[in-house]
Amino acid sequence: MVASPEAFEIPSLHRAWDQVVRNAGAVAAITGVLIAVSVLTFVVYYFFYFGSLVVSGGGDSSAANVMAALLARLIGEGSNLILSIVYSFFAVMIAAIPATYFATGEVVTASGAFRILFGRFGRHLGAGLLFALATGVGTALCFVPGIVVGLTYPIYVNKIFTTEEPIVEAFKSSFASLYGNPDKWSFVGVEVLAWLLVVLTALCTCGLGALVAVPVSAFFIQNAAYRWGLIS
Repeated sequence: MVASPEAFEIPSLHRAWDQVVRNAGAVAAITGVLIAVSVLTFVVYYFFYFGSLVVSGGGDSSAANVMAALLARLIGEGSNLILSIVYSFFAVMIAAIPATYFATGEVVTASGAFRILFGRFGRHLGAGLLFALATGVGTALCFVPGIVVGLTYPIYVNKIFTTEEPIVEAFKSSFASLYGNPDKWSFVGVEVLAWLLVVLTALCTCGLGALVAVPVSAFFIQNAAYRWGLIS
């Protein structure tokens, strides 16, 4: 697939904002789902958490009561894990929307975003689990390897959503695309700076600024990846 000429233009915050506005329907739809899942995760977790406290604090220390409290906590933790996976599954679209937009040159609509995500459900879920596992293992190994893996995320998402590369090959080629590129440190610098700006914006606006800063940074980073030849 030949990417849109727009993908190779010099990235700027103004251009990234215009691109977010053009794809506002898709961005808003995915953001809405993420907010809903976050709220549901909070409600479900604390429902079972306080439920376990009520059961265990009733003065009855029988084995049945203890088991009921433990079961409530386990259900709460399990629900939280499942909802976290659901959240991550949808969250990838924040990077996949700009990846698809630059690859095709076509605006991604709200319905289009969901078609893209669920169109190759198995591929996207498997790719996400692989990346999460690799990042988790890397983080456990003195943290640095996890960062090394994490920095390939925008490239990996692009390859998964816009190419037919097998998942493992896409994972391996993402490393080659980033760390074999002469402009790798410039791109890494952009990623780190974008992350810092998102965090700063979120802190200064009680989190609301992240609703704008995250998608803008996602478009900017994808544009930079194309511009510097990490993605073709």
